[in-house]
Amino acid sequence: MAAAAVKEVNGKRDKNGINYARKAMMRCGLSLGVDGNWRTTQLFPHLQEIVKKYPAEFEGKVKSAERGGVTSEREGGSSEENESAPPTFSAVMNSARNEALV
Repeated sequence: MAAAAVKEVNGKRDKNGINYARKAMMRCGLSLGVDGNWRTTQLFPHLQEIVKKYPAEFEGKVKSAERGGVTSEREGGSSEENESAPPTFSAVMNSARNEALV
């Protein structure tokens, strides 16, 4: 029964033919846009506001001392490619043995 419900939900599409699960992932920033690129304009408006409010954090340019010792993967490299790359997400196992995005 659950499999049939999942199949039915996955079959629902918006006017552009995108299923709603993929669309939600794009709007949250967890997926590339329909053109295969990632950009802040695909995010929900409230997430776009956060990016606008904290541009240095979003770009990974805040020094580790300002972040309480947390370092960015992109710190130390100053190539244009790294500075324009979208943020990357990785999954780790937490103590409850569940995956969590970091």
